[in-house]
Amino acid sequence: MQELERRNALPVHYAILELSGQLRERQRQTLLTLVPHLIDRVQWLDALPEDFVGVMIGNEVLDAMPCELVQLADGQWQQRGVILGEQGFAMQNRPIQSAQLAAACEPLPTIANYTSEIHLEAQGFIAALGQSLQRGMIILIDYGFPQREYYHPERSMGTLIGHYRHHTIHDPFFYPGLTDITCHIDFTAMYTAAEASGLSLDGYTTQASYLLDAGILDFAQQLPTTSIDYMKSVAAIQKLTTHAEMGEIFKVIAFSKGLTGDTAPGLRGRDRSGEL
Repeated sequence: MQELERRNALPVHYAILELSGQLRERQRQTLLTLVPHLIDRVQWLDALPEDFVGVMIGNEVLDAMPCELVQLADGQWQQRGVILGEQGFAMQNRPIQSAQLAAACEPLPTIANYTSEIHLEAQGFIAALGQSLQRGMIILIDYGFPQREYYHPERSMGTLIGHYRHHTIHDPFFYPGLTDITCHIDFTAMYTAAEASGLSLDGYTTQASYLLDAGILDFAQQLPTTSIDYMKSVAAIQKLTTHAEMGEIFKVIAFSKGLTGDTAPGLRGRDRSGEL
């Protein structure tokens, strides 16, 4: 909001979809501390708005949603669930009951014990965004791959992983409730869900391409080269844009409805929509 104000481009309303009362209060206190004169523009939502006109931004929202875990066992796709055994929590297979989940397993390699994730809830979220948006754009930033890479035969153990205090955890039952469990996103599935919901694909690219085209280097050049902020910004830009860090694994996908005109900033670089 500070940057939008600096650019003389403040929205009339800035809406935050946040279900946690505790996080809402933290957000409110942050805004009251940093931009108290703009707090009247902010509104908190309990659900997606109806007939929304504007821009929706989701940064690492899709990867936080629950996924279905499946495994090819005894020649059939099985749904993996959690049981409580003598040694604590454990995984156990069970027959797939959902026709939608069974159909979603069709693109997966038929390799014994191949394990991966299906993003039915995230696809439903995309469909809900399509119903909510009357005119405008949806920009989603997350880490993941197109379907061909996501379900590669060599990625036989899937992408489900945990994070605890900045450490990567491969056991999803490590410190239950404290470990952040997540998985990468199948962007082809997101595109398919968006298309079925009446959304147009505006672009799909890497985070590095998006940020560079949007002018992140121009922002850094505005800072005095001897300032601490400049050094911090250079380090942050390197992490956000380099191939070895977040620049390649993170992707940006954009959808729109009812828009015409030039391509939006950030999407004029290398378009990888053909990979979807």
